[in-house]
Amino acid sequence: KVINIVIKSRTEDAPKQALALLDDMITLYKRDGNSAIRPNVFTYTSVINAFAQRGDFNEAMKVFKMQLRDYKQEGNFGAKPNMRTFNSIIHACSKSEQNGMCERAEQLLNTANSWHLRGDLEEGPDVYTYSGVINCWSKSNRPDATQRAINILKTMISKHKEYGKENVQPNTVIYSSVLDSCARQGDAEGASEVFRLMKDDYQSGNKNAKPDVQTYNIFIDALAKSGNNDAPQQADSLLKEIDRKSTRLNSSHANIS
Repeated sequence: KVINIVIKSRTEDAPKQALALLDDMITLYKRDGNSAIRPNVFTYTSVINAFAQRGDFNEAMKVFKMQLRDYKQEGNFGAKPNMRTFNSIIHACSKSEQNGMCERAEQLLNTANSWHLRGDLEEGPDVYTYSGVINCWSKSNRPDATQRAINILKTMISKHKEYGKENVQPNTVIYSSVLDSCARQGDAEGASEVFRLMKDDYQSGNKNAKPDVQTYNIFIDALAKSGNNDAPQQADSLLKEIDRKSTRLNSSHANIS
């Protein structure tokens, strides 16, 4: 509770204070053997998340390694990492300004998936996991960012279709994030592919993947930055599509009233 209070204070040194308290808990447990003060998965994950919010990947990983050591070497089964732990570290990747964070995020995703398959994680990667990795790629502006983000999106779609896992079903926010990656690089072809995947997913029954105005705006932005000769015509077609949908929506509201 004290650690959570410190973290919620949002002071500049809150994460370091939380880590110091975590160290104290470990020391006191080793000295007194009082299980009531032994840190558990929630304690470790809270401290990891505190560093993640600041984009401090190195310190987040330091705490994660402490957690693994406590779990595997010290026999603290209450400290066993869960999916929220992995999601917090991936969030640290997406917030960090260091190089190589996209690859580290994907490594963590793959590790979480491997642990789940062998039974070390009760829950496997979820929509937050994939969203965090996609966000890393989307904001990286690297030449391969768009395709890497699209590949992860396709993995989500495939896992949902193959295993029926609702917790990996992509939503409007995720599709928009991948579209934004395309827009940053003026990749009209990539944006078209993502938009098609989104509409197909929505028409197949994924109501959480419904395109909204922001989705269309990002797609139009990708077209505008592409410099393609047919970009104006495509953008105009999208604007007309928005107008048609808006007209139908207003008409249905009028009928209801």
